[in-house]
Amino acid sequence: MKILYGIAGFTIGVLAGLLFGVLETKLLIHLHQQTVIPFVVGATVLVCILTGVITGIKTGKR
Repeated sequence: MKILYGIAGFTIGVLAGLLFGVLETKLLIHLHQQTVIPFVVGATVLVCILTGVITGIKTGKR
């Protein structure tokens, strides 16, 4: 079950990260900081993926 919850957490993390990335992109374009957009969005997606996987694995242990 841990694997299934981990995969579900990964998927949810990717989707949440991309949604947060869209919001950050709009904010950074408004602040005229186009050069850092790929780094910020990439870091956000990675953090969301890690959070989703860790939460999924912890939920799968129960």
